[in-house]
Order: sequence, then structure tokens, then C-alpha cells
Amino acid sequence: MSHTQWHHHHEWPGEPRHVHDARQFVASNLVCHGLDALVHDAVLVASELATNAIVHARTSFGVSLSRADGHVLLQVTDASSIPPRRAGSHPLDTSGRGLSIVETVSQTWGVDDPTNGLKNVWASFLVPQLGDPGLPLQT
Repeated sequence: MSHTQWHHHHEWPGEPRHVHDARQFVASNLVCHGLDALVHDAVLVASELATNAIVHARTSFGVSLSRADGHVLLQVTDASSIPPRRAGSHPLDTSGRGLSIVETVSQTWGVDDPTNGLKNVWASFLVPQLGDPGLPLQT
């Protein structure tokens, strides 16, 4: 059984300017909880998932961030029932790599079946612990 230590949530209209707000939301909450080591990767994933919500779902979106059982869970929810899919991309394409980036920088990621018409795309990040080489110590 997981024990949630903290949880933050915010929603924005589906406008491109709010991707920046989502990145700031994730960064400031991670820093507030002393998880600076996760900021870069989590902000990158938040940016990709928020952009997907705006470009593909074309709806408002919400971002949730929580910590439980040694992991930080980042979730982006939108009002589309269509699951994200990887686009085949050519090396010179300027888009189509978002889910590959999410897979590369998160520990694991997935999509929950839409409930109440809302799709939830999530990614988890392992919280660095005492003794992890090369990372700041977190408690």
C-alpha cells in the first residue's frame, strides 16, 4: 500500500503559453521539497506531456505531482479519450519525439484508461537516496 507524502495539482487552459507554467509548477514544487536532482528530467517530461495535451487533445490540462514510496509521480490529465502514441520520426523532423523522451528520462511511464472522459498520462521518477553516486542526497 502506498503512502502519499505530498500532492500538488494545478489546471490550465489548453493554450501553448501554459506549458511554461506547467514547467514552473513542477520545478518549484520539487525544489520546495528538496528534490532538486529531479527537476531537469521532471520538467522535461512535464513539458512534453503538456505540449501533447495542447497539440493533440486540444483541451485544458491538469498537472499533478506527488511523492510516495520513494518515487515522484508526475501526471498530466486532459479531456481526450485518445491514448498517446509514438510517431515515427525522421532525424530531421522537428516534432514526434516526445514519448521517446518521456520513456528515456523517467523510470517508468504509462497511460491510465480514460475515466469520466479524462485521460491520465503519468511518469515516475526514483527519488535519489543516500549513497546514490553522483546525486545530491535526499531524505
